[in-house]
Order: sequence, then C-alpha cells, then structure tokens
Amino acid sequence: MKRRILLFFLSCFMTLTLVAWSCDGIPPNEQEEGQEEEVIYESTATYTLSIGISPSGAGSVDLPGGEYESGLQVTLTATPISGYAFEYWDGDASGSSASITVTMDSDISITANFSQITYDLTMDANGIGTTSPSHGVHSYPVGTQVEISATPARGWEFSYWSGDISDTSVTVTIAIDSDKTLVAHFIDVSPPIISSVVIHPVTDTKATVTWHTDEMATSQIEYGITPSYGSVSALDERYIYSHTLTLTGLMPDTTYHYRLSAVDKAGNVSVSEDSIFTTKTVEELMSSSIHSAITIGDFVHQIGYYLANGSSQTITVIKVEFFNKNGIRKHTVSESTIQGTSHKGQLLPGNTFNWSVSFQVPYSTEEIEGWQVKWYCKDVNGHQFIVIGHHNVY
Repeated sequence: MKRRILLFFLSCFMTLTLVAWSCDGIPPNEQEEGQEEEVIYESTATYTLSIGISPSGAGSVDLPGGEYESGLQVTLTATPISGYAFEYWDGDASGSSASITVTMDSDISITANFSQITYDLTMDANGIGTTSPSHGVHSYPVGTQVEISATPARGWEFSYWSGDISDTSVTVTIAIDSDKTLVAHFIDVSPPIISSVVIHPVTDTKATVTWHTDEMATSQIEYGITPSYGSVSALDERYIYSHTLTLTGLMPDTTYHYRLSAVDKAGNVSVSEDSIFTTKTVEELMSSSIHSAITIGDFVHQIGYYLANGSSQTITVIKVEFFNKNGIRKHTVSESTIQGTSHKGQLLPGNTFNWSVSFQVPYSTEEIEGWQVKWYCKDVNGHQFIVIGHHNVY
C-alpha cells in the first residue's frame, strides 16, 4: 500500500520547521520498505512595503514599512502635524484620501505628501499713505504673527484700521489663523496748494483766470475794485486739478482786486494772496482795415471792427477825418452826411466784423490813396473810440 507523506513548512521568525506525517497515520520510519514516497512543499512569500513622508516631519503614517505576506491587504492612514494638511499619496499607489489600501502582491513604495497651511492677508488703504506689508495680497503660514504698520503721505495723517482689526494705533499685530483683510484710513490735513495763476484774456468787461492745485479741489474767485472784494464768482463744485473761471460784467478801464479759493474733499480751504488786473478800454480792443470801392458818385468805405469780448454791438460812425501824407487834415465828414451809419451783428473773439458807410469826398480815389483816415465811433453804451487806418484802393 502506497503511503503519502505531507510535508509542511511553517515560517516563524525566519526559522523553517519541517513536520512530516503519513496520510494513514503511520510515521514515516514505519513505512514498509520498497514503497514510493510523494512529498508536497507549500510556502508563504513576503514583500517589502516602503513608506515615505514629504516634506520630512510634516506628518506620519499609522503603519510602519517592512515585510508583509503576499496577497495581504494593508490599510495606511496619514496624519499631518499642526499647521500642515494631507495632500495626496504617490508612488506605487495614488489617491487624495488620507487612508489608502494596498495589496501586497509585489514590493511597494508609497509616499504621503503634506503641505503647509497658509492664509491670505489683504492690505488696502483709504487716502494717501503706505502700509507694511504693502498694498496687495500676502500669504503666511497658519499661526504666524504679522506686525502691521501705516505711514501717511505728506499732508496726511493716519486715522484708524478697519477690517479684521479695529484700532487707532499706527502699528498693530495680527495672528494668521484665517484669511484676513486690513484697511488703513488716512485723512487729508493740508489745504490745496494754488499755483500757475494766469489771467487771460482780459477785455473791457470780462477776465478769465486759470490756475492749478496739487490735489483735486473746487474753484471760486472773490473780486472787486477794493481789497475788500465784495463780489464772488459762481462756485465750480467739481473736484479737479486744473481750474478756469471767467468774471463777467466788469467795467472798462478799471483795476480789480481778486483772490482764488480752493476746497479739497476733506474740507481744507486754500485762499491765494490778493492780486490785481485792469480791464481794457474799448479803444484797446479795436483793430481796423479801411478800404474803398467806387460807386456812382460816392466812395463806399468799410471799417473792420474787432471786439475781443465777443458781445453783440451796434456801432455808429460819428465823424470821419481824412489826412494827407503830410499829416494835414484835408476833409471831414460829419455824422449828418454819413449814410448807413449803424450795423448790428454778433461778434466773436478773434473775428473781424465789417460794416459799410457811404459819404462823398471832393477827391478822386487816386488822390486820397494812402491817406490816413480817422473814424470817430460810439457803441450802444455811449463809449466813444477812434479807429485809425489808411485809405487803400481795392
């Protein structure tokens, strides 16, 4: 009878123990001579599990690396230290969950990756000044103590912090345990600086003043014929850097005192020193060109009239005098003999306004060529002026 022997190998602490039994309960040494023996060997293989931590010291894994039986399922759990968070597993296995299960069917190397927890600190300012840290978004590891400070610009003062801190101290400290926002508030304590004052153009009845301020401000002018002023322009309520205001209704040939005022958004008021300007006379605003053309029995003369303030005027020619090339007055035309003496139209600055008057002179065109002609005129307000030109034939 053939007897079978089952041979078991048991592995314990790297020691292999051999135990042999016969299938029918007869010890091997009692088997009959000549019988064949069939031996079956069964073994349990092991594989190596290697575990890494990145960055080093940022966390731990609950099971150590080492030798594990083939086919064994091993569950690993990663735990971060304070200030860090678990991110992912990589290597021979991957995943974003803190716990992962691997099957030991080969040598396995796996790394638990952690990242430092950071929060954003957002710095902002209201007004003109700087902060430390500077304006913008800054990232800090959780638990960091950050010193915050504010520095006002020239002419400004620090007022207070708002946001995640309410404080009036220039320097404060904040603990980074979440996203934080801080706003430094500065207040304007200096009035605007007025500069580059120019008055132009000045006519007989109006004047335009321009100036600049170093910060946005409103615009207004006090003015009058004495340093006490007495009149004030309309207020330009816009907050601007470049200012322009026009004074109207002025008297011709008059000296005016004026001063400028500017108010910034914080209510700081700036007033300029007293200055003066003088309006022009009507005569200073006139320029002319005189020419003639022959009509039946008459000379038709035209006078070009330039009025800088651009108002609408009615001009009357009172008298016209002719002087020869030697400066001798040769002829006078009185108002009673001048026809078409009035003409009304809208005059704009820089434009020439022409009108015609007709009268007879006892000279031919060739004789009076180049003579000086004086036009005595008046406007609707009774202002009288003289326009001097030369008679030229066209």
